[in-house]
Amino acid sequence: TTLPRECKSLDGKDSSPISVKLSSHRFMDTPVYIQVIQMTGTLFVWIGGKEPTLDNLTIALTSRLDGASCSSSVVGEGEDDTFRTAFARKLALRTGMVIHLSYNLPPNRDFLEAFVQKQIIEILKKSGVITAKKSTTANANKHKNAKPLETKESKSLVQDTST
Repeated sequence: TTLPRECKSLDGKDSSPISVKLSSHRFMDTPVYIQVIQMTGTLFVWIGGKEPTLDNLTIALTSRLDGASCSSSVVGEGEDDTFRTAFARKLALRTGMVIHLSYNLPPNRDFLEAFVQKQIIEILKKSGVITAKKSTTANANKHKNAKPLETKESKSLVQDTST
């Protein structure tokens, strides 16, 4: 069950530069709580279970020059550090924002990690932070009526020198 909530500014208007999305889920036997705080140019994403802890923090951002992303764990290191840094980089690339990510669930559970990624991407899509990727079927339909390439006999680029 997802329970998204929107925070309003103190004066009651919707123009707050900060919005908070909360959701709770259950994956098999594991409770999953997600909190996404959106600020101007920044997302803080907290993922946890029963206990509200902040055992780690990973920061990721994209380069203005080439669009590449980088990430670093600034608080805590552990077995799931690779997942956290990769997921934070992915979010930075998809959003173009600075990402602060804290993942506080059991490490090395691939299906749980995939489930969490999917839930966060859905929250960000519903919030309008990211848009859906272009569909491959749309690209396939675009080229549906294209003529096949003509084939020509290719010349060998290697000469036989064994005479």
